[in-house]
Amino acid sequence: MAEEWSGKERRRFPRISEAIPVNYRILANLSTPDFLALEQTASRTWTKDFSCGGVCIKAARRISPGTVLELVLEFPGHPIKAVGRVVWCAEQARSGEFHAGIEYIAMDQNQMDEMAQTVAECLIETYKLKENASRNKLRDLLAGLFKGLRGR
Repeated sequence: MAEEWSGKERRRFPRISEAIPVNYRILANLSTPDFLALEQTASRTWTKDFSCGGVCIKAARRISPGTVLELVLEFPGHPIKAVGRVVWCAEQARSGEFHAGIEYIAMDQNQMDEMAQTVAECLIETYKLKENASRNKLRDLLAGLFKGLRGR
């Protein structure tokens, strides 16, 4: 029986919402108009988010679902190369740009390991920031309570 997935619960991998430079090149599944408009060089853009299973990129034009892309995510000090398939593409009303969700379909094992390490480090850093913010809020709350008690 098929599962109904909705919202963030459908994610198999945690997503990191961070803008990373990415170069991509269309490899397959081009319609005739797309082929005629295709530049031979890679396009450069930014990620909206990324995970161990895929990436969401910003694009200047629509990329048809099913299109296969060569990707190079330019993480500082260690670019990660992958081949991915566009799963969805949606125009953003405010900016007019497109966001494309891409599932990785091929990645070298070492690159997979680096991606997993990068995601883990980002999750740890996010947790530390949230934990520090919570500690600061608690400290401020307690300081306010003690200040109020002393003022009585």
